[in-house]
Amino acid sequence: MVGWLSPDSIDLDLVVFTKDGTLLDFEATWISGYRECAERVSIAAGEPALAPALLKAGGLNTTDDGSIVIMTSSVVRQGSLREVAQHWVDTQPMIAAHWHGAFERLLELMEETLLEATTRDVTPLGQAAEGLQRLRDAGIQLALVTSDTERITRSQLRRLGWEGYFAPILTAESGYDDMPSGAAVSAAITESGCEPQRTVVVGGAARDVDAGLAAGCLFTVAVFPESKQLPAMLAGATCRVSDVGGLPTLLTDAGVRRLMAPLPSTCGEYWRFDPAVGEEAALAEEERASQRESLMSEIDPAIVSIVDAMMPVHQF
Repeated sequence: MVGWLSPDSIDLDLVVFTKDGTLLDFEATWISGYRECAERVSIAAGEPALAPALLKAGGLNTTDDGSIVIMTSSVVRQGSLREVAQHWVDTQPMIAAHWHGAFERLLELMEETLLEATTRDVTPLGQAAEGLQRLRDAGIQLALVTSDTERITRSQLRRLGWEGYFAPILTAESGYDDMPSGAAVSAAITESGCEPQRTVVVGGAARDVDAGLAAGCLFTVAVFPESKQLPAMLAGATCRVSDVGGLPTLLTDAGVRRLMAPLPSTCGEYWRFDPAVGEEAALAEEERASQRESLMSEIDPAIVSIVDAMMPVHQF
């Protein structure tokens, strides 16, 4: 975890997620799709050999062993489908010549290809499904904000059985400025009937964190492997998790009331809402109580009486 969270209890009503690189494994979900997309676009333009150039222009580099990696700052990773298509037109004269005056048809071809491929290959990032379920079980609302298209987004969510988790779902067609303006996050908060001060934004890119800050949210969480050094672009996040599966525990540690249960016979005190942890804590407390009784039995009763006599008397 990076950053600092108040130990005081927190009222949290809404978590706003971005999609790719946050809930979904970006590489596993998108690499094959973009390879197929580049091939189809190149064939349609009458230049099949152009596919590698399209991939490279988008930020997908081929390694020595033939595998493809997506550069962090690439337009494929950071941009919308429309931005990728425009980038291909701007950087590849043969694509520009073939699709001149038919840009929307190029978009349709790309979307159809990616819809089929990414729905087929959609892969959760880590234990995301478990994390989402625990948040929902705790009564926390979930919203999704993405620059991806409506068709692709909902198709991926249906394939995973996640579509019912999120309301609202804001996509490229929702009409809000792309992140990091914060407009889409603010819209999600408004549509959820929540307040920024009771909302957390979770994302895997700098623009996600910036959007949460711009919208005035309670705090932001960066999704990034804890085995790797956190890049400077994510340093503005309050804290981080390796995947969304760890988010409920992080929020519990932060003091989120909805993820915590009140202790018996206490007022205003909470303990972690985790059955396994709760059972272990109860057993540990029993052991400590037994140890205290054992110690007390070894103390001279006369000393106990003297100490008791020194204690102030409280009247209720």
